[in-house]
Amino acid sequence: MMLDEMETTGRQSVCRREDDRRERHRVAEFTSFRITMIKRIDDFSLALRLAVVFSAALIGCFCNGQSPTQLHVINLDGPAGLQELLRFRGRSVSMLSAHRGGARVGFPENAIETFEHTLRYVASMLEVDPRLTKDGQIVIHHDATLDRTTTGSGRVADHTLAELKSLFLKDINGNVTDCRIPTLDEVITWARGKTILVLDQKDVPLQVRVQKVVDHRAQGFVMLIVGSVSDAQTCHQLDKNICMEVMMGDQGTFQAFDKSGVPWRNIIAFVGHNPPKDKELLMMIHAKGARCMAGTSRNLDQQLVIDAARQPAELQSRYRDLLETGVDVIETDRPLEVGAMLFGSAPTATKSVTANSAEMETVKVAPDSDGFILHPSGERYVPWGHNYASVDIMHRLANDPGRVEREFAEMRAAGTTVARVHPEMPCFLAGPKEPDPAAIDQLRKLLSIAEKSGVYLKITGLACYRINDRMAWYDSMEEQQRWKTQAFFWETIAKTCADSPAVFAYDLVNEPAAVGKPEDGWYVGKMGDVEFCQRLTLDPRERNGDEIFREWTRRMVAAIRSQDQTHLITMGMLPFPGAYKVAAEQLDFVSPHLYPKTGKVDEEIKLLQRFDWGKPIVIGETFPLSCGADDERDFLLKSREIAHGWIGHWPDESTTELAKLKETGKATIQNAIWLSWVELFREIGPQMTGEKSQQHTRP
Repeated sequence: MMLDEMETTGRQSVCRREDDRRERHRVAEFTSFRITMIKRIDDFSLALRLAVVFSAALIGCFCNGQSPTQLHVINLDGPAGLQELLRFRGRSVSMLSAHRGGARVGFPENAIETFEHTLRYVASMLEVDPRLTKDGQIVIHHDATLDRTTTGSGRVADHTLAELKSLFLKDINGNVTDCRIPTLDEVITWARGKTILVLDQKDVPLQVRVQKVVDHRAQGFVMLIVGSVSDAQTCHQLDKNICMEVMMGDQGTFQAFDKSGVPWRNIIAFVGHNPPKDKELLMMIHAKGARCMAGTSRNLDQQLVIDAARQPAELQSRYRDLLETGVDVIETDRPLEVGAMLFGSAPTATKSVTANSAEMETVKVAPDSDGFILHPSGERYVPWGHNYASVDIMHRLANDPGRVEREFAEMRAAGTTVARVHPEMPCFLAGPKEPDPAAIDQLRKLLSIAEKSGVYLKITGLACYRINDRMAWYDSMEEQQRWKTQAFFWETIAKTCADSPAVFAYDLVNEPAAVGKPEDGWYVGKMGDVEFCQRLTLDPRERNGDEIFREWTRRMVAAIRSQDQTHLITMGMLPFPGAYKVAAEQLDFVSPHLYPKTGKVDEEIKLLQRFDWGKPIVIGETFPLSCGADDERDFLLKSREIAHGWIGHWPDESTTELAKLKETGKATIQNAIWLSWVELFREIGPQMTGEKSQQHTRP
C-alpha cells in the first residue's frame, strides 16, 4: 500500500507517525509480503491425513456386562500425527499401552482376537513382541519358547511359519483357545486405522523391524522399542519418520540422547518398570516436548483383581499417583481394569477416539486479562497457529473440502491451536440483505472441520481481497449503506457460528484505514489481483480518525453481539498503535501484525509494548519475512513477556513435500523460507504454549 493513501491531515489519519521514513519502510515490507503470500505453487498431495488423535475424556472407557461389538480406534494415518500425539504440550494427557495386547481369561497374549477385545473396552496402544521363525518369517510371540503359551514346544526359531500356524494359543490360565500365532504382517495390516503398535526388540534386528515398517508405510501407527541411544540414532538414520520408545531410566541416558541428534518429537521416553523416583528426570523430558511412559506389569498389575468391577481404593490411588508424578502413558497387563480405575467405568457410545472428538471448550479472556482460559475447565489456552488460505478459503471449501480437512489435520499435527481464516465476503452476499445459502453451508463445514481437528478459528471478516470477485453494488454504496451491509455480514457469520465451540474470535476486518479520498476508492495497496486493506470512509466530514474507528467498531460489535454473546472479538491491526487504540476500547483483545527485521528484534519488542492496553495481545501475523529464523525465534520467545498468542502463515504446499525438496536439494529460496518457518513453529511450540514466564507482568 502507498503511504499517502493511508494518510489524511491531523487526527483524520489512520496512523500517527513519529518517523515518516520508518513507516514508509514498514509499508513497503507489508506490500512485499502480501505479494509473497498470494503466489501460488502447484498443490502437492499431503502425506498426512490425521483423522483422529487421543481423547483424554474418552480413553479408558470400561463396560461392565456384555462386550461391545465395535472398537475404540486410534487412527493416526501419518507420521506427523503420531509425532503430535507424542508431543508434551504443557499438561498431561493420560494414555494406556496394553502390554502384550492385554491378555486375560479366554484371550491369549499377542493374539489379534485379544487386541480386538481390548479395543472394545478401552482406547489403547498395543505393545507386541516380534520373533523370527526358522524360515526367516516374523511372528508375534513373547517367549523364545512355545511351551508356556501354545500347544507346541521348543524354540520359536526352530520352527517354520507353517509349523507355528498349526499351533493354538493358550490364555493366561493355560487354557487352549482357538487363537493362532499371528505374523507381524497380519498384525500391522489389522492395526491400520485402529491403534498404535509398539514393536519390542526380541530377536528381530533393528534394521529388519525398520524395513518392515517402511514396507507397510506404517510410520504413522507403528513404533519401535529401542534399548540404547545408539539404536535410536541408527533407527532415525534409516527412516526419519519412525517414532520410537526409548529406554531412558536415568539422567545420564537423557543427556546422551539430548546430544544424539534424534528429534525429541520422534520418541516417548520409557522411564522404568517401577514408579519413578526421579521426578526431575520426568520434568526434563517434558521440557523437551516429549512424553513419559512407565510400566506396571511387574508391580501394581500383580495386585489387581482380574475381571472385578471394583478395585481397592489404595490401589487406585497408586495408579493415579503415577499420573501425578508426570507419567503420561502407563504400560499395563490389565488395560481394562486400569482403564476403569483411572478413567471411569461407565459404558461409552462406540466411536473413534480422538484427541479432538471430546467437545471443544469455549475460549474466554482470563479473569485478570493476562491471556485466555477454556470454559468450563478453567485451563489456560494459548493461540499458536497460522493464517490459512488467506484469499480463497471459501473456494477451497466449495471445490475441495477434503483438502481443507487434510490441511487442518496437518496443522494440528504440527502443534497448531488456532487458524486465522478470511471468508470471502463476495461469496456470502448476493445483495445487501441476501446471504448465499451455499456459502453458509460451507462455513458450517469449516466449523465441523475445526471441531474435528481441534483447531480453533479466528474468523476475519469483510474480506474482499480479490479485485475481480468484488461486488459492484457493494462498492457503489455510500458510507452508511456500506456499514449496514458490513453489519449484516457479521450478523450472518455470528448467527452461523454462535453455537460452535471452535470459534476463538471474530476479527472485524484486516488492517483497516479510517479515511480515504473518493477518487482513491475503498481499497488500498494493489498487488497484482488483490488488495488486502480497505478504508472505513471516503467522506470523514467533521470527524477525525478516532471518532470514525469508535463508531464503526461499535456498529460491528453490536451486530455480532445481536447473534452471539459468547465468542471474543478483535481487529487485525497494522503496526501503528496510535491509530487503533480507540477501537481497542470495544475489543476483547488486541491483535497487531508484526514482522521483525534482521538485527532489530528489540525494536519490534518495544513496538509490541505500545499495544499493551491492559488487554490480552495476540500477534495476528508474523513470519521470518525481513529476518532469518534465528531473529524470528528471538522475537517470539522475547514477546512471551507481553503477548499471549501468535499467528504465522501456513504454506499452500504440503510440508511433507517441502521437506522432500529440501532433502533432495531441489528447494527454492521460497520453499526454504516456508520450511524454516514450519520447522521453527514445531521446534518452539512447547515453549510458546507452555507456562508463561514468571517475569510476565503488566506495566
